[in-house]
Amino acid sequence: MCISPRPAGDSPPPLGPGSWLPRAPLAERHWSPLLRACLNRATPTNCAALVTALHAAVVPRAARPDTVPRLVRDVLAHVSVSGLYGPQNAALCGALADLRTPDDDQSFLELLTERCEAAALGEELVESSVRRHCAAFLGELHTAEVTSTERMWRWVARLEPRDHASPDPANVDSLCALLATGGAKLETEAAADAVAAVAISAAAETTDGETEPTPLDALFSRLCRLATSPGLDTRLRCLLLDTVELRQRGWRRRAHFACPQPIDELRAAAEAEMTAPTGRRRRRRRRQPQAT
Repeated sequence: MCISPRPAGDSPPPLGPGSWLPRAPLAERHWSPLLRACLNRATPTNCAALVTALHAAVVPRAARPDTVPRLVRDVLAHVSVSGLYGPQNAALCGALADLRTPDDDQSFLELLTERCEAAALGEELVESSVRRHCAAFLGELHTAEVTSTERMWRWVARLEPRDHASPDPANVDSLCALLATGGAKLETEAAADAVAAVAISAAAETTDGETEPTPLDALFSRLCRLATSPGLDTRLRCLLLDTVELRQRGWRRRAHFACPQPIDELRAAAEAEMTAPTGRRRRRRRRQPQAT
């Protein structure tokens, strides 16, 4: 998506040589097209350049009253239909964290988190796929250290089913999506807390040889009991078991589609595959038709 041109009389936005990325502040009417273009083109290789461009184009200042809500709607519209590119989306949103409206104390990041939280926790009436993508995006925000750990655990507590006999399918779906993207960060934080607790116990000479389970261990113990409870829907059981297995694999997914690849990388991969030596193929004998 290209940035809309300025009307006659205004100087064109300063772009880098041979690049569509701006290197100087843009007018507010160009912020929304620029953000949508960055969201659509973000990849792991160019994400840092896009974040730098947003920092340069969107000056953290008091914007017009309708600018910040419009930017939040742009992000939510992109996240709702493409839940695969969360890491880049979270990094781009972090570049606009200090943007505020002149008559409101709420920043862009606070408003975005509030809207996404309302959709993920079921406070707004949205489709199940939108709710799942918003929950996964909340986990990506936590992984990018945009939100706090306390807020992440508050989302987990809201989504965790209390009644194992009849759990809410939408809450289980959102909880699994949240842990799939934010669980690795929680694991790292839990490991750091455990090491600190062991060091404190060793300094105080109160170590009894047993380590207490972390809150994440306790959470997954409850999820395992829920997955093995009788009468649970098969789809929910598979979701829970996949989440438990994801943690056992070190939060590495079986097939990770981070983002669409550029055409140059696709052509290079195709050429490498064509020139790679192939093994000897086995001959298949045609089955002779049996005589009747």
